[in-house]
Amino acid sequence: IMVAPAAAQWIVYDPTNYAQNVLQAARALQQINNQITSLQNEAQSLINQARNLASLPHSSLQQLQRSVQRTQQLLTEAQNIAFDVGEIDRAFETTYG
Repeated sequence: IMVAPAAAQWIVYDPTNYAQNVLQAARALQQINNQITSLQNEAQSLINQARNLASLPHSSLQQLQRSVQRTQQLLTEAQNIAFDVGEIDRAFETTYG
């Protein structure tokens, strides 16, 4: 026995919905292109920064390292001074209350 397809199986084409879907896809593609461009710009920036760092003379690096070491020494001294002041303050309070 052959059964005829029901009339409800017709394909409906909605041009308005199709146009909205195409516009939405175009906007999504544009956002992706913008993100790709942004990533390319960031990559180029990192490459430029690497070139700038590589071109620094070795003596500059040594000077920066010395400055960092001196700063660390000064911070340690400052912490010791703060500790000493705290100890003196406690001794004064104990002695002279």
